[in-house]
Formats: sequence, C-alpha cells, structure tokens
Amino acid sequence: MSISKKIEELRTEANMTQEELANKLNISPQAVSNWERGENLPDIQNLKLLSKHFSVSVDELVKSDEQLESELKIKKQKKTQNLISFTAMLVSGIILLAFSLFMYLKNDTVSWFTLIVGLFLVIDGSFLVKKYFYQD
Repeated sequence: MSISKKIEELRTEANMTQEELANKLNISPQAVSNWERGENLPDIQNLKLLSKHFSVSVDELVKSDEQLESELKIKKQKKTQNLISFTAMLVSGIILLAFSLFMYLKNDTVSWFTLIVGLFLVIDGSFLVKKYFYQD
C-alpha cells in the first residue's frame, strides 16, 4: 500500500475529514488532498506529526505492507533461532552438570572443567531464556 493510501486510510479510520487533519497538522487541506492523491509527499516533519497523531511509526507510513511483513517474518525467525540456541545452551549445561555428578559418585573425583562449564551454560542459558520471554 502506498503512503497516499495509508494516509487516507488512517484519516478515514479516525473519522476525520481532510480539513480536520489539516487543522491538526497546521497545513492546508489542499496539502492533505495532494498527499492522498499521490501528487505530493509529506515532508519529514509532517511524517513525524502524522505518525504521532495516528499512533503509528514513520516506518509504517513509509514502507509498503510487503516490506513490513518481510521484516516481521525475519524478526520472528531470529527470535525462534535465539530461543532454540538458548535452550540448547541450557540443556547442554544440565547434561554437563549431570555428567560431573555421575563422575563424582562413580570415582569420587570432580572434573572441575565440566563442572564450571556446565554451571556457566546453565546460568547463562537460563538468563538468556528468561530475557527472551520478557523482551517486547
């Protein structure tokens, strides 16, 4: 969807006339009309005012729906990959700690390296998983 269609759609969803929107932005109604017909584009100041007034980001106004959907899809894939990595880290740490415990019970010796690495993986993995679930 083009920026002109987005401005028109946001204005009509807000039940505003072109004149009412123009008054809110301190511009002429002809400017709003030109934007909606695609004859002119709003400058950066007016884009900021439009985004603030309609509670959308400037990116949402400027970018096409396909671009936004693509970015959201990539962001979601990255979040999923991060969760898998963090979970694998946590599980690996638990396995190393279990191995250290097993070796201690079997031989009465502790592999300090596996114990420290296991603890690090469990602590770091649990921190990252917790952070993942509490972000946005």
